[in-house]
Amino acid sequence: MIVRHKGIHHLIFANGMFPETESCHDGIIIRKEGVLKVREKAEFDVLAKIERERRHRNWTEYTLAKNSEIAQSTISTWYRRQLQPSIASIEKICRGLGITLAEFFEDENSVAGEQPGESWKKRMTKEQRELYEGWERLTPSQREALIGLIKVLE
Repeated sequence: MIVRHKGIHHLIFANGMFPETESCHDGIIIRKEGVLKVREKAEFDVLAKIERERRHRNWTEYTLAKNSEIAQSTISTWYRRQLQPSIASIEKICRGLGITLAEFFEDENSVAGEQPGESWKKRMTKEQRELYEGWERLTPSQREALIGLIKVLE
């Protein structure tokens, strides 16, 4: 029998035969007590968002890992096994990308055709947009150097 409870499908074995161990594969959890839970896909795809942000900056996976202070093998494992990174890891990724958690999780469909968090860019001059787009591609150490240069120029 399949029962849906709190957004999760549960398969309850009628014959009394229960798996002896707990296992998880492709989002399906089989528990000792004989309940099969199917995890529903999250509405927000964290891995796809990380990938978009990385590609937007023309960064390799190695550059993302270095700037985020996360092992490249960890990031590769997320994609290979379709694992969701922890909030702590997402925070590191955001620091490496130079964005906030709020910007990371911002609804991408809020305005058709507009990238998340970019409505303020419409008020920028062409030169300001050019600077901002260049800034997004910089590594954290390059950003620090640029800020130092700007302070010298003031």
